[in-house]
Order: sequence, then structure tokens, then C-alpha cells
Amino acid sequence: MEFILPKTKKAREKFDRIIQAADYHIYTYGFEKASIANITASADVATGTFYLYFKDKLELYHYLLDDYQRRIKEHIKFRSIGCKTREEKERIGLIAWLEFVNENPHTYSIIWQSLAINKELFINYYKKFVSSYEKGLNRDASQVIDMDLEDLSLMLMGISSFLGLKGMINDEIVLSQEEIEKTADQIMAALNSGIFKK
Repeated sequence: MEFILPKTKKAREKFDRIIQAADYHIYTYGFEKASIANITASADVATGTFYLYFKDKLELYHYLLDDYQRRIKEHIKFRSIGCKTREEKERIGLIAWLEFVNENPHTYSIIWQSLAINKELFINYYKKFVSSYEKGLNRDASQVIDMDLEDLSLMLMGISSFLGLKGMINDEIVLSQEEIEKTADQIMAALNSGIFKK
């Protein structure tokens, strides 16, 4: 989906306030109850400003979902600069994901609401991630076990995804950097040696 983006600094500031307000309202009240009126009031912009960029709330949500995906990929890519092996990339990628979730506590709620809003949104969101992950594994195919790379992508994504829930499960607001790195090291040890005792 193509979006109309602001061209001036002032317009960009208003646009960013709309996105921040939408993130808050959709997280707090859910997609159905979050209203354009409340979003624009929180963003301190006129309702007409909203319609310069989005035709409706669903299109706004599309943007929000795409923006989360872009930001997650950028954060992981940035943190992975300098990684030479697949093992390094997996460890740093896991750390980067856990950092992102810590810094953006609305992540799971915003993304997973897509399953209720429109199943195709949810499927396409994860299909894009799987495709990107699979391409990365394919580039490093000589460094990983011989198995279906889509399955391997899903397995590794599943590990990361549910580890990101660790803070919520343990009723912690934020994991410390030490906890994040310890978690990543334990997972890498399990991936390297296997989880089953011989």
C-alpha cells in the first residue's frame, strides 16, 4: 500500500503526532474502540489533517503495521553491522529484537491485533518477515544445518517472538541489558549443542 507522506517539517511533525497518538489509542483501547476523533484530539491536529494522509482508520493501521516492520528490520540491521558469521547474526538479532520490544512496549499488541482486524494483514506481515529471514539464511546456507530454510526461519522467529514476551510473563516492565544478553547466550548455547541430552 502506498501512503501520502508529508513534505514539510511542520507537516511531518503533525503526521508523527498522529502516528504516536494512534499507537497509544489502538494499544490502550483496541482498534475497534480507538476513534479518529480521539486520535486527532490527542495529536492536537484538526480532523481534516488526518484525511490528508489516510482515507480511514484501517489505512492508518496499515501504516502503523508497516512502520513497525520497517523499524524492527532497521534496528536489527543496524545492530548486526559487523557480524561475520550466521551464529553472530542470530545472537545479535535476538538481542536487537528484545531491545526493540523493551523500548516499544506496544509492539505485540499493535501487531497481533491485525489477526482480528484483517487476517490477511497478519499473514502478509509475517510472510514478509519469513521471506526476508529465509533470504538471509540462504546467503549463509553453508553455516547452518541442511533443512528447509522456511521451516528454519519460522523456528528461529518463533524462538525470538516468544522470548520477547518474557518481560510480560514475569510481570516486568523492562528487561535489563544483562538479562537480554544472558537470555541470548542461553538460546545460542541450546542451538549450538541441542536441547536433548544423549
